[in-house]
Amino acid sequence: MAEFTENDLDRIEPEWERIFGERMPRSFEVGPAQVPILRCCIEQRSMQPLHDYLRTIPDDIAYCKNDKPIADLVPQAREGKRKLGFLKGQVEVPDEALFVADAKIKDMFYGIDGCES
Repeated sequence: MAEFTENDLDRIEPEWERIFGERMPRSFEVGPAQVPILRCCIEQRSMQPLHDYLRTIPDDIAYCKNDKPIADLVPQAREGKRKLGFLKGQVEVPDEALFVADAKIKDMFYGIDGCES
């Protein structure tokens, strides 16, 4: 496997900035070893390969500015699929509640007394 250096990152950074309109990410998670992933992003004109790579990192990622942490990126935990219709048959809504409009709402749509303003 080829070894990449900071010089390789420096070479692809201008193209990254031209395509994506922002600075190329550099951190402990994105360094010389990820040059192939960054090149793939440039070729596809999509950051999806980088996002896919970052999802594989099990630890939290700390974003720093001037060597001080300013934000943490943590993996989002999935709670599972939502169950739809779990209240079916347990709640009753009277028909008139669905069709009766509040006077203020009617005025906003139709104007005062049903006349357009």
